Amino acid sequence: MNQFTGSHVKTPGSVVFQRSSAVFYYIVILFVVVPAVELTLLNQLWNATGLPATLALVLATGFVGATLARMQGMSAWRKIHESMAGGRTPGPELVDGVMILLAGAVLITPGIITDCVGFLFLVPQVRSRFGKWAVKTFKNRTLAKFTVHTSTGPQPPQQESDPTIIDAEFTRVD
Repeated sequence: MNQFTGSHVKTPGSVVFQRSSAVFYYIVILFVVVPAVELTLLNQLWNATGLPATLALVLATGFVGATLARMQGMSAWRKIHESMAGGRTPGPELVDGVMILLAGAVLITPGIITDCVGFLFLVPQVRSRFGKWAVKTFKNRTLAKFTVHTSTGPQPPQQESDPTIIDAEFTRVD
């Protein structure tokens, strides 16, 4: 039996429904609200400075941003290769590279807000902090957490183990 609460339907799988509706709102913001705000800001800039200055600013930020993203992207590519050559998994380097790619994409998009976000992502300290937050958030949302109790008696308190490690035994069957 479904219970309606506002615009959400509460069912056993309602967490999935709520997350998918939240993703829908993020997509609307990304593809409707941000461009509308960008167009408004560009229109105000055009009215304040004129068309040539506005076009020059848009083209200059696009060119400078693409050049910086290319240089930093090549550096990230080298770091990925060095890490792999050293036998290490290039996790942080890959996150860094993806963020540089996103920075380049928003920098070639005309707009004032997107340019600010793009240039922020080209600052290594900002990239590092945001990358750590994004990885932590992704891990918390995707890793399954469960506990198995094998006895019916009270369990002593145990320290929480690393959720990325799964202890298992297996037998190979040919």
